[in-house]
Amino acid sequence: MNRRYKITIVFFLFLAALLGMVYSACIQSNAKKVDGDNEKEIKYQTVIDTQKNLVTISSSSFVSQDSDEVFITLPVGTYENFDQGSVEFLRNDGKSMDILIPFTLNRLNIIRIPKTSITSGLYMVRISWINAQMNYYCEENLFLE
Repeated sequence: MNRRYKITIVFFLFLAALLGMVYSACIQSNAKKVDGDNEKEIKYQTVIDTQKNLVTISSSSFVSQDSDEVFITLPVGTYENFDQGSVEFLRNDGKSMDILIPFTLNRLNIIRIPKTSITSGLYMVRISWINAQMNYYCEENLFLE
């Protein structure tokens, strides 16, 4: 067999492989089929909407600390008809150190959380609350000393 026949056979084998890949790509569906994907998207959209409720009111930090306590102060206009709320302290390095604290407001509009109940380190603090049937949500990074 001479060289011309070998090149022709390799070319047609390559062409057949290429057409086989095009055919298999055409019959495949590229749609994601994950159970519960739509529910996750709707839940995250509500988080975005509740963050937008807060952006129009305040852009300052809500979380502060001293040597003994963590303070959370809600902005004016978001707590007058307070219904319920919660604070989550989330750690990247261990779910066992995550803390969820439901809260109620005092007259001074300050939530006090003793540091004795929280291990020191870097936390993502998620604050969510309902005031007059409107949801609010914010996230802040906090390094507890």
